[in-house]
Amino acid sequence: MNFLSNTLKVLGFLPSMITAAESLFGPRSGQQKKNHVLDMARLTMQVREAVAAEEIVDETRFNAGLQLVIDGMAEMFNASAWHKGKAVS
Repeated sequence: MNFLSNTLKVLGFLPSMITAAESLFGPRSGQQKKNHVLDMARLTMQVREAVAAEEIVDETRFNAGLQLVIDGMAEMFNASAWHKGKAVS
């Protein structure tokens, strides 16, 4: 259960990570921004695992799932009024 809790806590940071990538790498490609967010999320997860002494059993599948979550959040941001710079009325 600690693994799930730790994973959910890391996922809670994704909006901030995506926003930071947009700010830092604005003119770069979406793939470069995504790679940066993936690196930040992996590092955060590794630190949490080291502290909790838990390991991801299948890192490939975990990373694939993490990419899907990041893609989904980026898609939601891109579809929002926040991304378009327009106020919602």
